[in-house]
Amino acid sequence: MKVTFFMHYKNQPFKYLPHYITVIGTDTETGGLDPIKNGIIELGAIGQTYLGEELGRFYSLVNPGEHKIYEHEALLINKITMEKIIQAPHIKDVLPEYVAALRSWFKEKTWSNNYGKNGTVPETHVVGHNLDFDLRMIRQALMDWCPTLLPEFNNIVRHKFDTQDHSSVYGQQRTLKGLCEYFGVINTNSHTVMGDIIATLDCYHILRGRERLQEHLLREHLKLEAMLV
Repeated sequence: MKVTFFMHYKNQPFKYLPHYITVIGTDTETGGLDPIKNGIIELGAIGQTYLGEELGRFYSLVNPGEHKIYEHEALLINKITMEKIIQAPHIKDVLPEYVAALRSWFKEKTWSNNYGKNGTVPETHVVGHNLDFDLRMIRQALMDWCPTLLPEFNNIVRHKFDTQDHSSVYGQQRTLKGLCEYFGVINTNSHTVMGDIIATLDCYHILRGRERLQEHLLREHLKLEAMLV
């Protein structure tokens, strides 16, 4: 029943465009929890329209560099071996391709007001589960290896949607697994970058579908009120 609700609001647009017209799901697997000591060993992203239509994918195993430490517990969870890490592309070569992929899906519009001020506002939601952790890891890697890309990355990730923020409400726990179970989303490749991104985006579209329904009903209510005045 929950999946039917998701598919209905994912594939049928409302009369009004949403605030965000594209979505970027991103995730990392790491050698530990410390951005300075431990590095990224798997990095991925998927771009979609607000309806869930796919725009493209980026994925790579990553060698985070010789100075990084690997925690045994982390490698047990993500099942990435040291052999794969050593043979993977170096982080300094992966990051420019990753940011280029995000750039290709990122949308923003300009605004101005009557006081002569203007600027830009993103039309892209960057989505993840416990997203701040992944962004800290990516920012540290950019500072270490590609600092010139950091301002652009920070601009792209200005508007975030962390599905973990909703997990304590929908599912009564903070895990992606708990949120997926509540919504009936199947994640057959948990603790892999692409598996978790796909599951997180499925949960996101359910949550945004409900939010957009509320926005739609509010607009219709205000329209009706105006007609009655």
